Amino acid sequence: MQFVFKKIKKDKLDIWRDWCELLRTKYSKEALETLVEEGVLFEAFICFEINNQWYSLGLSSVPITPTNMNRELNRKHKAMRKECLEDMSIPVEILYSFINK
Repeated sequence: MQFVFKKIKKDKLDIWRDWCELLRTKYSKEALETLVEEGVLFEAFICFEINNQWYSLGLSSVPITPTNMNRELNRKHKAMRKECLEDMSIPVEILYSFINK
């Protein structure tokens, strides 16, 4: 399991939400195809606010193969993450994880 914890950059919350909504709706079929290519069983992003600062947490199973950067959707997703999200150095400890296949 993989976790990605990011701070949402100032004035980028709506842009990030809009992009995630596009992934969930308009681009959902292609997004699912990329997960199949990578061997990812699930992927999700959530956002939340702490002390007037917004954060995003990505959750996914570990990919089996690297992301196909020849796909325009993957390049756009990487660009949107760079535009909207800031890296955080926060240690994460997985206490338990279950996947029921």
